[in-house]
Amino acid sequence: MALQNIVDASISGSGANRVGDRIDLGKETIDVFDTIDVAQSVHGMHVHGRGRATRLRWLERRMV
Repeated sequence: MALQNIVDASISGSGANRVGDRIDLGKETIDVFDTIDVAQSVHGMHVHGRGRATRLRWLERRMV
């Protein structure tokens, strides 16, 4: 799963000006393709993994 998708899913459908959002990542490998975009209405987002069980994998997005 891509980190951008996880961020989008965690903040969708909520009111404006949210503060202190926390995203807990599972025991999995998560793909990072580029800069992560977060809505301007979200302030103070924290992303938490599960130690070595959560792996971030930086990948180059290939244009087809």
